[in-house]
Amino acid sequence: MVKEFVVDKQWDAGEEFLRRLSEKQFPIAVAFWAKQPDSDYWYLFIASDRVESSGLREAYGEVMREFPEESRSWFDLFSIKLIRPNDPVAQAVTEVRDRNRVPGLAQVMVHHGGPLLGGMAVEDVWIYPAMPATRAAPS
Repeated sequence: MVKEFVVDKQWDAGEEFLRRLSEKQFPIAVAFWAKQPDSDYWYLFIASDRVESSGLREAYGEVMREFPEESRSWFDLFSIKLIRPNDPVAQAVTEVRDRNRVPGLAQVMVHHGGPLLGGMAVEDVWIYPAMPATRAAPS
């Protein structure tokens, strides 16, 4: 069996998309690519307070509006999963990301290789560095 990895272009396209969401005031607590054992696909999980404050439908609407055409070569909207920051998976991923920070150095992607993360079965997880804090929109 050949093990599939997140490719650089997919990682970069995801990072650019997350930056774009953040610039549009879409709060991102943690974001990561995960491959689950029962799937052949990688999914981009985004934990956001927007899911709680606006509801899942509205949050996905915002994500859809900001999804850049150029990213579609590397992943599609169906590979994005929005979750709440208090979801056990989001909390576990945040803990792994923060535990791997090195003070004084630029943050880099963090890898976690299964079998469980926050109660979710995973084969592989690649975690993005913390996104810049979203500033409140001017009134």
